[in-house]
Amino acid sequence: MKNEFDLSWFDLSKYDAVKDFDAHEWYHHLRLRQALKLLQYGSHSFPDSVEKIIREIKKQPLSKSSPGIGERLAVTDATYRDFIWANNHNPNSRSLYYLLSFLLWNEDTKKMRESYDISPRQDMLIESGAFTLGLEQVISSARPVLSVDLNVSDEQLTNDFNRWLQEKRVQMENAPRRKMFSSNDFDRWEKHKILPYLDLTLTASSERKELTQNYIGKKLFPDIYDIDLTQKIRQQVKPLADSLITSEVLSVLRCSKRDRDIKN
Repeated sequence: MKNEFDLSWFDLSKYDAVKDFDAHEWYHHLRLRQALKLLQYGSHSFPDSVEKIIREIKKQPLSKSSPGIGERLAVTDATYRDFIWANNHNPNSRSLYYLLSFLLWNEDTKKMRESYDISPRQDMLIESGAFTLGLEQVISSARPVLSVDLNVSDEQLTNDFNRWLQEKRVQMENAPRRKMFSSNDFDRWEKHKILPYLDLTLTASSERKELTQNYIGKKLFPDIYDIDLTQKIRQQVKPLADSLITSEVLSVLRCSKRDRDIKN
């Protein structure tokens, strides 16, 4: 229960730097919290990884030591990972891409084939080049891999891309965010104590403790007495925090400018 939850590590002053965060910094820290939640609630549990992240958060919640979080433009050269990710849910081509992965991960194809025990049929498929026929399979709408003809004019490329983009937007089930995040969004996240809220709730969940909304509200807003903190957490803070660690929001943040011009 809440009285047994050790909060000696929790200090709101450790989050003071949040007021100056740019998009990249918000991405870094929200992505870490998303990873922690996925590790806790995913189909496979990773207690050692969860414990490590929790330990880092308790020591310094705004630490920038976590690896594996970098910048990425929204439009860039497609990588092998993009290709596989885009087609991960395409049953017509999944086996083809697994086969291609053997080739792309290891230039020594002979040794590679021995390591992965590729069947004679698959080996013949590689040798004949027949696997290229499978590249016409439909790409998933969430992670498209584009083909761009640089021989044509910039004007034609721009017109064609805009037309293609409009068609894809219509096909998408979920409407994407129409604008990049601004300083007003960042100020709102800071004012609602999003990172402290996530750290409190995710840590409590990891330690199998239950915290009431009112208890969380008093810890996050100790100087507020004139509003219902239970309702504030339930109606404002929690929904906002949950939305900010979704892949859709994190994609927008990750693809934002690295410099602080985005705050203007």
